[in-house]
Amino acid sequence: MEPTKAVGENDPLLERAREVLPSATLAKMIGGNREAIETILQYETEMVTPERLDAVMPALLKAEEDCYPEDMRDGEEHLRWIADKGPLMTLNIKDEIAGYVSSCRGSTLPETLEEDDDPDEGFFGVPSETKEYCTDDVLYVWNVSITPKHQQKHLFTTLLYPATIQKAVEGGYKKMVFHSRVSENLVPLYEQKYGCKVIRRVENWFPDSPEELFDLVEIDLDPKTNPKIAEVLTRKLPFRPSESGIKE
Repeated sequence: MEPTKAVGENDPLLERAREVLPSATLAKMIGGNREAIETILQYETEMVTPERLDAVMPALLKAEEDCYPEDMRDGEEHLRWIADKGPLMTLNIKDEIAGYVSSCRGSTLPETLEEDDDPDEGFFGVPSETKEYCTDDVLYVWNVSITPKHQQKHLFTTLLYPATIQKAVEGGYKKMVFHSRVSENLVPLYEQKYGCKVIRRVENWFPDSPEELFDLVEIDLDPKTNPKIAEVLTRKLPFRPSESGIKE
């Protein structure tokens, strides 16, 4: 086995990595892990327009199958709804989809709340308490998926979510809202990297899995009031050349 090549201080790769990766993540990689840095810099993000959806749909459905139990997967109908109602971003490497983020404008959420099994409470909360999120300047993130093959590579926090934040800010969104599985214990990470806050806890979202709890999380996307976002916006993330920003 060949020894791992260290990254020298004057290495051009290090200069590029400093533009893309958070300093803490890069510090963990830099101790002689050139291959890890080279690999992560090969990934690109791309916005999926409705016209592109047919081409990527099989890979999106496969990602859902690989990442979630059957009762928690987004099906083709929902993915098509997302592509029409809000931004859908993929993470690609060598034309393979390694993951994706599906999201929508908050103003489209009432269309889905009617389908909830509890119209007074539901997964999003009591309407009178959460109506502030059902507006055009709020981005609700439905799902974030990284396929098992590509997990454990810092892709979620270094590329996919920061790319979503950058495009949300470019699109004029003021807040990002999403649900996080309590069992994954990711909220402390969101607090550290994005300055998030928990709005409420959701119980019994999936009746077949009553032990699965979710936190409704909010991220302030204004860099003037959230320094964490200001840092994210300084990164030069690897978007594909065809990238044209969040679809309105």
